[in-house]
Amino acid sequence: MIVALLAAALLALTAPTVADAHGEGDAHMGHAGPMALSGVGTLTIEGFHVELLGDPAPLAAGRSSAVVARISSAATDEPVSGGTVSLGVGEDGDLVPAGEVTWAGSYTASLTASRSGVTQVRVAITALQARHFHPALVLGFPVEVAPAPGIGWQTWSALLAVVLIAGAGLYAVALRARLGTPAAEATNL
Repeated sequence: MIVALLAAALLALTAPTVADAHGEGDAHMGHAGPMALSGVGTLTIEGFHVELLGDPAPLAAGRSSAVVARISSAATDEPVSGGTVSLGVGEDGDLVPAGEVTWAGSYTASLTASRSGVTQVRVAITALQARHFHPALVLGFPVEVAPAPGIGWQTWSALLAVVLIAGAGLYAVALRARLGTPAAEATNL
């Protein structure tokens, strides 16, 4: 009876953690696809709209995120494919080539912010629609970077349950030893 009750309590505490690990949790856990990173929204330069997205969003210090620069034509709002685009975090950070992944006009690179607070995510466009830009078109998006993520409440709850169960087991062993009860007999608490 007690074992079944403890197992049910442990399951109740760990079930939300298991659901989140398999993508059944909240959309903000990074399973809903790219979300807007900047409060600026869309910037327009040389006839192109540029929007900044991230997955998971928001960016967090020390955690890698897929940062997406979605580029479309300002005139037609159609995605612009086949460009040469680079992305970087911070004003002095290295620019990383961004590949056109999944959707046309969506240029993606894996970036990691080193500190929390407001930082710049830079989008450098070298070529789009057979046009080459020398120097490259560089846009800076102010982005809020969250502190490094910690252990969630579900994990802390599961750890607490393990400690409590282990403590109860140690108490039972110590009580048996103190009372001198043989292992085959039940202990009367």
